[in-house]
Amino acid sequence: MRRSVLGGVLAVTASLGLAACGGVGGPPGGGPPPSTGGPGELLVGAGTIMQLEGEPAQICLGAVLTSYPPQCAGPELVGFEGWDGIEHESASGRTWGNAWVVGTYDGTSFTLTEPVSVEPPTGWEPSTDEPSEFPQLCDDPAAGAGGSLAGTDLISQQSDLMMFLEAHDGYVLSYVSGGGDVMNVLVSGDAASARVDFREIYAGPLCVQTSELPTWAEIRAAQDALTAEGEDLGVLSSGSGVSGLLDIHLVVADSAHVSAVAEIVAPWLRPDEIAVTGALAPLVG
Repeated sequence: MRRSVLGGVLAVTASLGLAACGGVGGPPGGGPPPSTGGPGELLVGAGTIMQLEGEPAQICLGAVLTSYPPQCAGPELVGFEGWDGIEHESASGRTWGNAWVVGTYDGTSFTLTEPVSVEPPTGWEPSTDEPSEFPQLCDDPAAGAGGSLAGTDLISQQSDLMMFLEAHDGYVLSYVSGGGDVMNVLVSGDAASARVDFREIYAGPLCVQTSELPTWAEIRAAQDALTAEGEDLGVLSSGSGVSGLLDIHLVVADSAHVSAVAEIVAPWLRPDEIAVTGALAPLVG
């Protein structure tokens, strides 16, 4: 194998894409099973229902612009019978509210098989994510021990370091711990050499370790390829999360779409270096 995950370490970087506002998918090994993509497969999802005056309602499964009124778009919601029982708002010719939907999806529209609801369907248990851990990777007794950066603003230094990291060859990801002062950085190359470079920018507590996770540059290149080539795959968001993998959120994560995503990112990432979830999941139980 080209890489192995750094044992026991969970880390996080800022997402490079829009965050999804709805969805019921879970990470590999947890949550609902992947969609088969079969005709008439019964699916469940949660999102923002948006209806413009005089037009059919839509179910927004991805990002929602936080203007007033909010703005979003998604599949047409076939069979929507109105807003009774759904908490909603109206402004400037738009009506919106959050709800659960159950039905079938044909790639363009979502056909309801039961009324929308503020509660998940009976027997359905949405997946829950475990709280993320951000372990401090080392003790750094040399932090703040002198030098030209000692006594300066660590917050500004952190910002400067983050800008430097994004251009650093071999940068994987980073996070803060210890109340926000300890910078933890993962790199693909020699950690000791990288730490010397980083210390010239950051005088606070600094931990640097070598990792075999995908680099930030590989994650970014894969995202750019998805943006350019994945228009028809229903990509709602993508970004590097707590696993250090590329998290990709689709409308439906069936085998055909997952395979197509893996093919697009193959020049940079292996299939086990991506985690694909679906906003619409099979209704089981």
